[in-house]
Amino acid sequence: MKLSAWAAQEGLHYQTAWRLWKTGKLPVPARQLATGTVLVDAPAQPAGRGVALYARVSSSDQKKDLEGQLGRLAVYAAANGLNVIATAAEVGSGLNGHRRGLMGLLRNPKVGVIVVEHRDRLMRFGAEYVEAALAGSGAVFPGDISWNFNKFLVGRDGKVVARFDSGTEPDSAACVKAIEAALAAK
Repeated sequence: MKLSAWAAQEGLHYQTAWRLWKTGKLPVPARQLATGTVLVDAPAQPAGRGVALYARVSSSDQKKDLEGQLGRLAVYAAANGLNVIATAAEVGSGLNGHRRGLMGLLRNPKVGVIVVEHRDRLMRFGAEYVEAALAGSGAVFPGDISWNFNKFLVGRDGKVVARFDSGTEPDSAACVKAIEAALAAK
């Protein structure tokens, strides 16, 4: 497929995909024809629930960073073999509980996991309440939470599927395996 079509499928601006290609950082195999057209040899997308990428900035003067966030998320997803089926990028306050892009991803039955670059891109404040609820009495993965460093994988049904401590990198084999298992679950 053409680089422009691949970029649209991944939720990236064409110029971001072009820069990734030019710098050798495009996360999928690609080749350039004599005409200059770049063809991406993207693997076929497996059926079932997939991953959504979500980027957010707080104000319009930061809008340029949305493209960068999505680019980094796309590289991460491709490097870890994640099936990206949706993306959302929006300008809005992390305090706004009615962000259309995020709400659309949360309501999409085909989305099993939402990947964000940083926790504050998902929500600015109140994450502590979500963390406390996840670690509270009767929780599947109880225990103290190191602020901003523990990772929770939450399934489509809202239940915690896995918990990782602050020493576990998001791209570790354990995290990737848990995401793949969550996506494979019905």
